[in-house]
Amino acid sequence: MPLFINQHSNRASPRQSSAPDSPHSLHPEPDTHPQPRPNRLPEGLEETDDGRRQRRRLEAHESDLPSDPLASDDSNPFASSPRNEPPIDPNIDPNIEADGTPPPLDPLAHFIEILGVADIPDSLDQLITAMSASDRTVATMTVLTAVVMELHNLKEAVSALARPPTSSAEVTSVTVSHTTHLVSFVYSNELKTYLRQIGREFLLELDLESYSSSGSDRSLQQRVLNQLNARSPAYKRAQLPPKYITGDPQSVAHVVTEIRTQLKHVRNKVRNILLTGLIPSVSPDYIPNITELSRILWKHCMGSKTGWTDDQVDEKIDPKLKIRIAHLRMATMVNFLDPDSRHISQWDQIDSQLHLMRQHPSNYTKVWHRLLSRIDLQAFGKSPTSEELERELVRCPTHEEVVAKMAVAVSATVT
Repeated sequence: MPLFINQHSNRASPRQSSAPDSPHSLHPEPDTHPQPRPNRLPEGLEETDDGRRQRRRLEAHESDLPSDPLASDDSNPFASSPRNEPPIDPNIDPNIEADGTPPPLDPLAHFIEILGVADIPDSLDQLITAMSASDRTVATMTVLTAVVMELHNLKEAVSALARPPTSSAEVTSVTVSHTTHLVSFVYSNELKTYLRQIGREFLLELDLESYSSSGSDRSLQQRVLNQLNARSPAYKRAQLPPKYITGDPQSVAHVVTEIRTQLKHVRNKVRNILLTGLIPSVSPDYIPNITELSRILWKHCMGSKTGWTDDQVDEKIDPKLKIRIAHLRMATMVNFLDPDSRHISQWDQIDSQLHLMRQHPSNYTKVWHRLLSRIDLQAFGKSPTSEELERELVRCPTHEEVVAKMAVAVSATVT
């Protein structure tokens, strides 16, 4: 609400007093100031031509009389007086002393400089100067009241931001703002490198049940997500979208999408290694046997800068890991050589085969692994080139082969 300053406040005259200080103050002092003469004709003078001429002479005579000394500029302490002032030299900067240093600030200017606020405009300065003491007091109190009211409004606005939204419009505004921020969020190269690194390491785990699909605690995606969640809160606040650390569904979905993107790069690189000898983008130019392929893949996943020798790496790769790598290569080559599987991911086919084997007894998986090891040795044991490869040998064991082999084993045990 706008506040107005009363510019016509009642102020007592300097001559007025609430009580007489001496007996002499009981008698009014004679007024030494000439009162303005009424602009009228003397008594008995008619409003004729002669009277009008007489009136003009009286008015001219009054204009020659001395004016009220209190009304002159000389009596105004705030008015500038040009008397006895030397002429201004245009070549001299009034803000610089004769020795070249700026003049010291007066207390008011120094106070304003410390506060870091702008100087009072000249128009406002002149208006304040023309005010009386009582008017300046009213103006000061009015400004202070307005500042206090604005601070109160600011406090209410800040408190409203801290409160949860209560209306659908507020919820929509917050949701849109958060969604917009997620769309524009960019992950750092440090985080992307970290996701690919732990993705390659988890890819060699034997208990992994899924390489591409999610929904299982033993899936590659879930393993990477769990490892990321185990990082410190400071790391997650610095590298992940806002509100992720609080479990916001949109932020979590955004991070999962980024993990899928980085794991796609990991799987594509591993696919190229598994196709060594069939595609020209990797070396060597022949199809390595299972021992050499396992070493190449292990160095890629665990880091080639470990400084380990080939014998040390071979000791880290047990027969179970070799069988898993042989399965990955065989399924990838079957997918690559089959024209009907061009638009089917070999990782989905591998996940389906792993899921199928988990539905059978453990003996079924053992027989399947022995058959696969035999086929791998027949097809790649001599490290053939792409031209030397017998492509009819590139296949995975069938369900019928496994069942038949199990039946033979059972009959041999009975007899």
